[in-house]
Amino acid sequence: MRLLLADDHPLLLDGLFRILSELTDIQVLPPLSNGHQVIDYLHKNSVDLLLLDLNMPKIDGLSALKIIQKDFPNVKVIVFTS
Repeated sequence: MRLLLADDHPLLLDGLFRILSELTDIQVLPPLSNGHQVIDYLHKNSVDLLLLDLNMPKIDGLSALKIIQKDFPNVKVIVFTS
């Protein structure tokens, strides 16, 4: 499984990346910090699961989610927020 993390809090991203990278059946992709980066990344790369924060700059998570559901229907998304 290819997992993408998207959040604008570096400490949270680093912690999630470190923990999830230890799982053997998950490939954790380089984390992203805004919705614009997520959309660009999905246009160029295959992702199975996206952990998406709602509160992000440039394109917020909710707006990014609408684009993802339309343009990348095979990507499963888990939304989280503080």
